[in-house]
Amino acid sequence: MNEKKNEVNVGVFIPARNEEKIIFNTIQALLRQKLKPKKIIVVNDGSHDKTHTIAISLGCEVIDLSFDGIEGLDNVKMSNVYNIGLNKLNEGFDYILELGADHILPQNYISDIVQEMENNKKLAIASGIIENEEHDNEIPRGSGRIIKSSFYKKIGMNWPKKLGAESFFVYEALRLGYQTKVFQINTQARKTGTHYNSNTFVNLGKASKALGYFSLYAFGAFLKKALFYKNIKVLIYCLQGWFSSDVEKYNKELREFVKEYQKKKIIRIIKRRSN
Repeated sequence: MNEKKNEVNVGVFIPARNEEKIIFNTIQALLRQKLKPKKIIVVNDGSHDKTHTIAISLGCEVIDLSFDGIEGLDNVKMSNVYNIGLNKLNEGFDYILELGADHILPQNYISDIVQEMENNKKLAIASGIIENEEHDNEIPRGSGRIIKSSFYKKIGMNWPKKLGAESFFVYEALRLGYQTKVFQINTQARKTGTHYNSNTFVNLGKASKALGYFSLYAFGAFLKKALFYKNIKVLIYCLQGWFSSDVEKYNKELREFVKEYQKKKIIRIIKRRSN
């Protein structure tokens, strides 16, 4: 960052449940950032270990929730937890970093991405990559993404209580003429899918339908998941969600944009591979 660094305020929030084994390292990596966050919020979602104590000892503000019996964040519960964290970062921050409790960032992560976003006023959402994890250069991943507060506030600064809320923000940014980007900055996190179960993939199918995914694009994404996990049941679960009748969809404008965006993306991929 340039000398404007001290004028840029970054807030971080971390949803966590029973993460005593890793959250210390995650927060320490934040405290070692070249551009240090102004505030770190940990939403302690019903932990019964030392997650609360560790976060407090490192200077974080901790919001303790009672255990509700709902496992994982692959459902609409995610919106409730994230909105609690966002509410604490509603004022006084230029950028918001959403981070998993197991996600360790290099020292230059925040400074390098924020510098790029400061230089490009249209860049609303950006992230790095997780080492050895497949990624899309156009779609910033969930954990580790940095979002401009001005964009967040423009669309309401609340996660919709629907499946697919995490992807909603990226597609809504693109629909409104903003840019999103994935930078080749390596980060480290727990292996993808350690908490996944059949409901995860059913909900993935439902979320894809809710967002208006182009059917060919959705099937390709489901198949890729099944190949990654080497389990055909993953594809079956995703399709089960896709063909469900109880899906609450996003507005027509967004769904039409998503479908056309994905159609064009498939065409670009075909043209690139045919050259």
